[in-house]
Amino acid sequence: MSARPLRFGPFEDARFHVWTLGIKTQREWQQFCRSGKRPSDIPASPDKVYKYLGWVSWGDWLGTGSLGRRHGKHEAWRSYEDARAFVRALGIKTKREWDKYGRSGERPTDIPGNPYYGYKDEIPGWAGYGDWLGTGTIAHRNRRWRPFREARAFVRSLNLTVGWREYCKSGKRPVNIPTDPARIYKDQGWAGMRDWLGK
Repeated sequence: MSARPLRFGPFEDARFHVWTLGIKTQREWQQFCRSGKRPSDIPASPDKVYKYLGWVSWGDWLGTGSLGRRHGKHEAWRSYEDARAFVRALGIKTKREWDKYGRSGERPTDIPGNPYYGYKDEIPGWAGYGDWLGTGTIAHRNRRWRPFREARAFVRSLNLTVGWREYCKSGKRPVNIPTDPARIYKDQGWAGMRDWLGK
């Protein structure tokens, strides 16, 4: 097979769509296919359609990182620490950039395109895209902010000579101090920016 069947999309595009579905097992995939929700340009038997066009394993197809068989040998993802070191060296800064890289065909086959599923059960393991990419970014919903009084005391100790926004853009702000304190602390004692800065 030298070219993909015209009715199906490229392997990388189809696989990326499948990753977004949250399907974890081959059995769940089969149930999904029987449900009538499968897009017509994604094959029900990707292991056959994409056999020579990028197919690695069911774990790779579903983005779970499960062990599979490839070329008769047992395969597994790189350890989280080794994979993370490789990824950080790429200089990728955002999840969107990572997703684009994952679809580019340049990603090594022993590094999952969906690292959450690949490493969520490994110790040490998945700790968010900020850790994976080395940016330190933490999803807003997962952040643990300092208590209001402690955060305000820290900010006041800075004796800022620039505005709050300028300080936040400097890269010196600790990750547990919010850039938008009015919203985070609105019910915890927030009394305005002058009070926050100690002016």
